[in-house]
Amino acid sequence: MRTLPTLLLALLPLLAQAQNPATATATPATPLDTLMQADTSAFPDLGFLPRGEKDAAQGTPTTGPRRRSPAGADAAATPIAAVPGVAAADIDRARRGGTHVLYENRPLPVVLGIEAERVIDLPFVPMIQLPPALEGRLLVQPIENVLYLTAREPFARVRLLVQAVDGSVVLPLDVSAHAGPGTPERLPDLVIHLPGTRPGAEADVSLVPPAAADPDMAELTRFAAQSLYAPPRLIPVSTRVRREQVAPELAKDLVRGGAVEANVLASWCAGKLCVTAVRLSNRGSVPLQLDPAMFRGRWVALTAQHWRLHGAGNAADTTAAYLVSDGRFADAR
Repeated sequence: MRTLPTLLLALLPLLAQAQNPATATATPATPLDTLMQADTSAFPDLGFLPRGEKDAAQGTPTTGPRRRSPAGADAAATPIAAVPGVAAADIDRARRGGTHVLYENRPLPVVLGIEAERVIDLPFVPMIQLPPALEGRLLVQPIENVLYLTAREPFARVRLLVQAVDGSVVLPLDVSAHAGPGTPERLPDLVIHLPGTRPGAEADVSLVPPAAADPDMAELTRFAAQSLYAPPRLIPVSTRVRREQVAPELAKDLVRGGAVEANVLASWCAGKLCVTAVRLSNRGSVPLQLDPAMFRGRWVALTAQHWRLHGAGNAADTTAAYLVSDGRFADAR
């Protein structure tokens, strides 16, 4: 086995050739020279763009460039027209081939073949929690906003919840896998759209729902409570409610007196109103009756899951409070 000094000595002639082109032309090509002079398209697995795409990126016209998809299949690149007010990514999704479906607060069926990958194009970057019934039976590979699903074996319908990373949307997918002569080897891609988000579909009235008013404080509080306490199949979904990030330290000393510890759980906003769910824990041994006057801040409305906290160590020493503010939680504190 060669030692490190021996390898360095062997590389010195190559370094000298790189610094002195005249010498390099007079020296016979080595296997390393052949690799270094090869076109980068000879190494597709390393992620190099083909020559045609590099020329296109530099402004040189090219015909028919092809791009490798994450699944390994080649697809012809389609130029994207400029449409004012619409993101290029949305236009590209609207022009994608496959089956386009509109989510209307109903579970979307997803049928899979066995060992046949199916592509699910989502309108957001997802988070997925695989249910125990699908462990070892379904392979899920998320890449940005695309899911690659592969069934290892047949299984009946199972509910798979796909949630946006910002918490704004939860899509229920009813996934099932079947084997048999009636199941095609490759099913078409499934492109999912949210109401009103599919560009270029002005003629499709079903994709443009009537304008709805923003939720009021009661609806927003109910949305927060259901998001925390409802079972997964009943978690609310609303395109009018957005998730808001809140720094945990903002809840420090939220409750006067020092006997109650407060921690931010989550915050949601609709229009100008925001509701923030805060976990409250009694740190003292004496039961405590909560009162809205105990909370610091400017709140439009305030309610608690339970107004009475038992002493620390009891199962009922913790509850959740919902604080509605005119603007973000940080501005009301």
